[in-house]
Amino acid sequence: MTDIDIFGRKVFFVAQNSKVIPASFAEDFLSHGFETYFIQETAPAPLKQRIARIAEQYPESLLLIYVDSDDTQIQQHTLLPDMLQAAGSSVRAGLLYRINGTADQEQKVSALAAGRMLVCGCTGLGDNPKVNFEVLCRVLDKGGAGGRRTMVRAVCDDSSAASFALNGKNFNEHIIDVNTEFFSCDVKAGLDSLPIYGQLHDVKLSINGLFIKTDAVLIMKRASKGKNLFIFMFTQPDGSPHLSKETHAALNKKIYAIVTAQASAALQ
Repeated sequence: MTDIDIFGRKVFFVAQNSKVIPASFAEDFLSHGFETYFIQETAPAPLKQRIARIAEQYPESLLLIYVDSDDTQIQQHTLLPDMLQAAGSSVRAGLLYRINGTADQEQKVSALAAGRMLVCGCTGLGDNPKVNFEVLCRVLDKGGAGGRRTMVRAVCDDSSAASFALNGKNFNEHIIDVNTEFFSCDVKAGLDSLPIYGQLHDVKLSINGLFIKTDAVLIMKRASKGKNLFIFMFTQPDGSPHLSKETHAALNKKIYAIVTAQASAALQ
């Protein structure tokens, strides 16, 4: 099983219309396990170069181009062949369009690919953002964007840590990575007394500058690459799973900021 099978594929939307595909979709997609990015560029050369860079750095990604963009040149479809050529053969491409009610619209949009096989096909979107989101989730799932994971994991910086008390002793352990349900720590020593499914209360987490407080349950211990990993699940004080709604939203926003920063080289 490859990393792509497990973690899925990055998704790049090109020239989306904010009314049809709002920018807020990015964080919503993240909650569904899809790592997505929006690319806006009006100048033809920079856009082509950016897509070529994406293809080089993320050759197994998804590229979804909105052909009814507000940009005049993209509306005239003069850039599509160049963009698809820049994407190369390994990127899974697809075209998105705004439904206008004509019977042969999908056929005409498909023809814009000029012979390029569109693994992600041609997908029509309407005026209802909620329906569009559901439609796009199906496109991303079919294109392999989600893999086997159900949420996106962010690798934390060196300052990220979990602080808590156990048996009268204070601990401050480095957080390796986090998603909206779990986090893992590199534990140095002294936590052997915490059993699997043992609960910690009032855990203070610093995650790339975001500070949250929660309870957590230890669900796994394992050694990996010289590190002693303890994997925790976020819980409520009564032991029920998940973060509070407000904390979940704040963490999801931070995770999106982290993964976006990690892909910033391709988005510049």
